[in-house]
Amino acid sequence: MNGKITIREFFRKEIFYKLFIVLIITIFVWITFLGIFIRNVHDTLSNQIYNQINSQIQFIEIGVKNFLDTYKDSILDITYQMSNVLKNESYLSEPIVRSYITVYLSYFMPPFDEIDYEIISNVDKNLENEQITSGFDISKDKIYFDVVQRLKGEEYIKLRFYFPESYIKDYLKKIDMNKYKMINAVKLFDVESLKPIFQFERTKRTILFRSSQVFDIDDDLKILNRKLVLWIDINYDSIVSPILFLFIFTLLAVVYLTVRISNYSRHLTEEIEKIDDTVCDFQGNVCGQKKESDIVEIDKTLDMLKSAYDLVCYQIEELQNSNAKIEELYTEIETLSKELRDAFFDFSQRLATVVEGYEQETAKHIRRTQILTQMIVEKLDIPREYKDEIINYSTLHDIGKIFIPYEILNKSGKLSKEEFEEIKKHTIYAKRLLAHPRFKVALNIALFHHENYDGTGYPLGMVGDEIPLEARIVKIVDVYDALRSHRPYKKGFTHEEAINIITKGDGRVEPSHFDPQLLKIFLSLEDEVKELYQKTNKDFVVI
Repeated sequence: MNGKITIREFFRKEIFYKLFIVLIITIFVWITFLGIFIRNVHDTLSNQIYNQINSQIQFIEIGVKNFLDTYKDSILDITYQMSNVLKNESYLSEPIVRSYITVYLSYFMPPFDEIDYEIISNVDKNLENEQITSGFDISKDKIYFDVVQRLKGEEYIKLRFYFPESYIKDYLKKIDMNKYKMINAVKLFDVESLKPIFQFERTKRTILFRSSQVFDIDDDLKILNRKLVLWIDINYDSIVSPILFLFIFTLLAVVYLTVRISNYSRHLTEEIEKIDDTVCDFQGNVCGQKKESDIVEIDKTLDMLKSAYDLVCYQIEELQNSNAKIEELYTEIETLSKELRDAFFDFSQRLATVVEGYEQETAKHIRRTQILTQMIVEKLDIPREYKDEIINYSTLHDIGKIFIPYEILNKSGKLSKEEFEEIKKHTIYAKRLLAHPRFKVALNIALFHHENYDGTGYPLGMVGDEIPLEARIVKIVDVYDALRSHRPYKKGFTHEEAINIITKGDGRVEPSHFDPQLLKIFLSLEDEVKELYQKTNKDFVVI
C-alpha cells in the first residue's frame, strides 16, 4: 500500500506504540531518578556517619596523646626505678615480676585496665632510648602504650599498659544513631582481622528495599595507624514506597487511556469505512444513496463526496478525451529533445575538428582522450545520459587552445613564463564557445581539467570533490596521454614510464593530483589502456 496504513493500524502501530514508548521512558526516568536520589541519600548518610566516627576516633587519639604527653616523664621514671630493682633479682619469675609491677605501678593515676610485660632482647634503638609507643590491640579491643627498660646485659623488659576497654566504646557510643531513621546497621571493622570494633543494629524487621556495602572513602579510616573499614546497611522503603505507588498509578492510568483510545479508534474506524465505501461506489461508477455518520466532520465529507460525484465523472471523461493528445505531444517532445541532444553532440565533434585542423598532434590527443574517457566512465554507476555527455564532450577539453597564438602553441623550445601563463589561459578561453547551458558538462571539462585533487592546479585551485566529476575523469586520461605523446619540446614516455610517473610522481606530476577512486579504476584498466593507446596511436580509430 505504498507505506500507507489504515486508521486501525494507525492507532495500533502509532498511538499505542507511542504510549508504550512513553511508558518505557517514564519507567526509565523514574528508575534513573530513583537511583540517583538513593545514591545521593546513601552518600550523604554515609559521609555523615563516617565523619562522626572519624571525629570520635580523632578524639580518642588526642586523649591518648595528651595522656602520654602529661605522664610521660612519670611513667619513664617509675618504670626505670622498677627495672633497677629487678636487676638485682637473680631469677625473674612471673610472681616476682608481677609483685614489682603491683608495688610500683598499681597506684599510678589513672588506673590501667591491665598491665602486661615481656622479657626481650635486641630491642629497637628507639625503644632503647626510652621512647613510649602506643597502639591498638584488636584482640582485646584496647588501646595500649609500651615502655622498654634495660635490665641487665642484652635483656630488656617491655611493659604494656592497656587503657580500659570502655575508653573506646564510650567515645563511639556518643554517636546518636537514632536520628538516622534509614540506617539499619553500622559496623566498624579492623581491616586485617575483620573483627568489629563498633556496631549498631536496629530491631529486626521486614525490609523490601535496602542497600548494604562497604563505605569507600579516599582517606583511610585509622585508629593509632591501624586501618579500619566502615560497613553501612540502609533501608530505602520510605523512599521507594511512595514512588512505587505513583508508578503503579501511572501504569493504571496508561492502561485505562489505552482502552479508551482503543474503543474510540474502533468507532472512528467504522465511521471512516463509510467514506471508504462511498469512494468505492464512485470508483465503480455507482451513485448510491448518501450514508449518514454521527461524526460531524465525516458526515460533511460524505456529503461533499456525493455532491462531487457528477463533477468527478465529467472531469474523468474530459481527461480521457485529452489523454491521446497529451501522449502524442509527449512523444513529440521526447523526439525533439533527443534530436537537440544529438545536435549538440554533433556540434561538439565539429568543434573538435577545429582543434584538429589547428594542431595535428592535438587532434590525435583529442581522439585518444575520448576513448580512454569512455573506458573509465563505463565503470561508474552514473546515469546513461550523463555518461554520454562526458564521453562526447571530452573531445572539447582543449577547445580553448584555438585562441592561443599558433607560434606559442607549437613552439619547439622551452616556453617563457609569460608564454606558459598564456597557455594556461586556454581553460578560461573555453567559455567563449561553451557558454550555452547545454554545454555545462563540456564547459566543466574544458575549464577544470587542469585542476588538481590536492588544490595545486589551475585556474581556480579547487580541492577534492569541488572539482566536477567529469573534469576529474578527463584529468587522468589527459595527463596519461600527455606523458605518452611526442611534442615539439619533449619526447613521449613509454606506457610503463607514464604509469610510474602517475603513481609515484616526478616533481611535476604527483599521485595527489588525481581522484583516488578514479585513479584506482584507471589502473585496473592498465592493460586495456596500453593496448587501446597503441591501436589509436597507430590506426587513429574514433569511437
